[in-house]
Amino acid sequence: MKDTIQRLTRDSKFTHSIRSNGFIAQIDKLSHQMEDYNDDAAQAAAIDVVLSSPVYDRVDKIEESKEGKEDEFDYTDHLVQQLLKWFKEEFFTWVNTPSCDSCGNKENGTITPLGGCRGYTQDHIDGRASMVERYRCNSCGTVNEFPRYGNAMTLLKFRKGRCGEWANCFTLILKSLGLKVRYVWNLEDHVWCEYYSKNLKRFIHLDPCENAFDNPLLYNHGWGKKMSYVFAISDHYI
Repeated sequence: MKDTIQRLTRDSKFTHSIRSNGFIAQIDKLSHQMEDYNDDAAQAAAIDVVLSSPVYDRVDKIEESKEGKEDEFDYTDHLVQQLLKWFKEEFFTWVNTPSCDSCGNKENGTITPLGGCRGYTQDHIDGRASMVERYRCNSCGTVNEFPRYGNAMTLLKFRKGRCGEWANCFTLILKSLGLKVRYVWNLEDHVWCEYYSKNLKRFIHLDPCENAFDNPLLYNHGWGKKMSYVFAISDHYI
């Protein structure tokens, strides 16, 4: 009975911490991040996307061109490198301010942000849109919406967003190929991912937004960014 009371007390304190501390609440949310990527339907959809891409053909050509030459990378490393390049250059689109659906206006200075609202359509709900951003086109007056989808499978079709959507969708693709993957979250508002290279015997930093492979100091040295907390989330641990 004493053990039960102690456990309930600990659980109660933890629940209170999650509700009252935004940082702890964020970490608790991150602990469930990998669940999407292990969904069978999501992985099947991701595999279909990869198989319909030119990535495997490009990797095969790289392997053929080696002709016995020494190469620090193996087939899987080359596959991930080509996935990064294809994902950034051909598959996904970065969106700061969406263009107008009515008149096609793309000039940021003539599109006014109006704030956002919670997802309200069934598509928003199914795609777990954390927010639907709204913008007014000053050229034609149309109010356009940009949902910030959190469901990785939805992003395979939507194919646009900012770093959160990019890392989310790309992590699903990696996971669907049977790779050991970690989703990486930084308190200073950026996310990326890693995969374990059996050839290199370590986790490799990947940033699909930057087509960056094994460049973990990109943010400090390249962006001049000061960083505090960085968490890597796997299937079983953070």
